[in-house]
Amino acid sequence: MMRMAKEKEVLLVDDDADAATIVRLLLRSDGYKVRYAKTVEEAKAIISDPATAIGVALVDVLMGDDSGLVVLDQIRQEPRLQDIPVILMTGVLESDLQDLNGDFAYLRKPYNSSELLDAVSGALCEQCDGSGEFAGE
Repeated sequence: MMRMAKEKEVLLVDDDADAATIVRLLLRSDGYKVRYAKTVEEAKAIISDPATAIGVALVDVLMGDDSGLVVLDQIRQEPRLQDIPVILMTGVLESDLQDLNGDFAYLRKPYNSSELLDAVSGALCEQCDGSGEFAGE
């Protein structure tokens, strides 16, 4: 079965409740389903759930309970999800992220709604077969 890109869920991991509310509203208004985790532990529970079907993860790097990089590592270790695009949301410089292992994109804070939606759409379309549908499903 082929799926349209927006049928895939976006995992949003951010401990800033106000920022997360805005991001969820933007994504939902653009047609995306959103799973939200406000802590690294909540994100780990979502990632380890076999029913989870995430298409892309938006992860804040600086979290109150731990680093968002723990979430990146958890995703990369989960066979079902290891190939999904991960977008790190961060105020740190790209050069500070260069030594990290793993494939990820980053969205530099502060970002605007167009940058956010373009990043998510672009990440999902990397998994598409060119028609806006996911190949192999």
